[in-house]
This record gives sequence, C-alpha cells and structure tokens, in this order.
Amino acid sequence: MNALTAKPSDSLGLMGKSAISTVVADPPRTERASPATVPASLPASARIGGLDAARFVAAVAICWLHSCDSPELRDSRVIGTFGVPFYVFAATFFLARGFWRDPQRLLTTYYASRFRRLYLPFLAWSAIYLLARDLKHFEFSAQPSVQPERWMLFS
Repeated sequence: MNALTAKPSDSLGLMGKSAISTVVADPPRTERASPATVPASLPASARIGGLDAARFVAAVAICWLHSCDSPELRDSRVIGTFGVPFYVFAATFFLARGFWRDPQRLLTTYYASRFRRLYLPFLAWSAIYLLARDLKHFEFSAQPSVQPERWMLFS
C-alpha cells in the first residue's frame, strides 16, 4: 500500500510516519514568487529603469518650475509642481528598500554610511563653493566676503 492509496483510517496513525508525511507533503510550487521576495533577490546595485526615467522627468519639471519667470510662461509653472513630492516619495522608497534588503543592519551603521556618502561630499562642495565665492568677491567686487556661520552647515 502506498501513500496515494491510503485509507482514511490509515492516516490517523496506523501507518508509518514516512507514509503520513508523504500524504501531507506540499505540492510542488509552480506559482510565481510574491513581490515581497523579488527585491531581496536583486543585487544591491540593481537599477529600476522606470524610476530613473521618472527621476529625469521630475528634475526637468523642477528646473521648469524655477526658470519660468516670464509672464507668458508663469501659468505653466504648475507643470513642475510634482517634482519635489516625487523626490520625497523616491527617497522614502529607497530608504525602505535599503532596510528591506538588509534588515539586520543596525541603525547606527546605516547613519554612518549615509553620513560618509552624502554629508562629507556636501561639506567638501560647500568648502569649494565658499572659497570660490570669496575669491570672486575679493577679485571682482568691493563687497566684503561673507563670513561662514554655523547654520550654513545644515542648509
């Protein structure tokens, strides 16, 4: 007698354990993986083409919003208003995606990596900008150079 022809009374414990586990075994999976498992299988550097295209469109929209000063184009500035909310959504998405990929990563490790990746280049560029601005003021105008203040580190 095999597991496929077992009688209902046999499945109550009269047969051996291996026969019961054969009867109760899960069928082979043929359905697609759920969306929750797909991003974890992607490499960390995987790009999302549609999101990259949307980022480009949002960047153009923000440029359009800030560059339309003529009276003829002023009414069309509404086209660019989706750019900033889109970038807030994208930042939240990538933040969640990063935690989703590596849920064991400590929050302090995350903050340290973000500090190195974002804030240090920001500080370096700010120093370059302040130096160039002061050189411009010194060389081309009679205005005094702007003294850096503490609040400038966070803007």
